[in-house]
Amino acid sequence: MATLTDALTTGLWTVGAELSVLHASGVAGGGLTGPDLLADAAVVLPVVVGHGRPRSVDVHTALYRVAEARGAGRDRPHRLRLADEALEMFAAYLVAEESGLPAARAKDVTRDWLAPRAQTDTQRALRAAAAYWRPILATVSGT
Repeated sequence: MATLTDALTTGLWTVGAELSVLHASGVAGGGLTGPDLLADAAVVLPVVVGHGRPRSVDVHTALYRVAEARGAGRDRPHRLRLADEALEMFAAYLVAEESGLPAARAKDVTRDWLAPRAQTDTQRALRAAAAYWRPILATVSGT
């Protein structure tokens, strides 16, 4: 049985290849955004989780791995902050779209939402969160 470290080590080349395909058409454009991290984390999540149910830490790890694979951030602490911010965007999306979720810390919101969910549900939600935030950020940035 492969460990998480084995899965990440053997799976990172696959993740890198999948991300290259995703962004070969210029999806990233001028730079990596929170929605880019969220959408790409949906691709990376199966490598991080394996076959189990994802946890909040798994989503954060997937977000970090995307930032790392895409060369975002100056260093590890900066990439961790980018992953934290993207996790907060995911939590804000969940609170906005799901009835009954209290506005709480991002890790608490994602933990509570993820508990009964399968990996495919989480991947769909990450993609939906990216789609939710893209027009909001475009309005704010004026593009």
